[in-house]
Amino acid sequence: MAIMIPSSPRECTDESMEEEIFEAFMKLPDDYYVFHSFSTLQIRGDVLKEHETDFVIFNKNLGLLCIEAKAGHVYFDHEWKYQSGLIMHNGGPFRQAENNKWRLFESARDCPTINSFY
Repeated sequence: MAIMIPSSPRECTDESMEEEIFEAFMKLPDDYYVFHSFSTLQIRGDVLKEHETDFVIFNKNLGLLCIEAKAGHVYFDHEWKYQSGLIMHNGGPFRQAENNKWRLFESARDCPTINSFY
């Protein structure tokens, strides 16, 4: 069973299906770490921004995967949209996951504790 952090799903809306996704990821082998609702902080000048990734999955042999869960039907019609037709912010789920991946990379790169291991 995967190592889940936290050990139970964080509270979320029923529509998000994140609890079901969490339970599915628990079935990964024990060399996987799954972080649910992973937060990073970004400081630019005098502005502090918090970003959240629905799931970050790490395996030391395979790498890192950031996943954004979207509730209900979503589709792409020149832009990513929800079933209601509303346009998704952040350019849709793939761009959102990619941006979060790079924020996580930058946080790790800039962390003195992590860099002391190299």
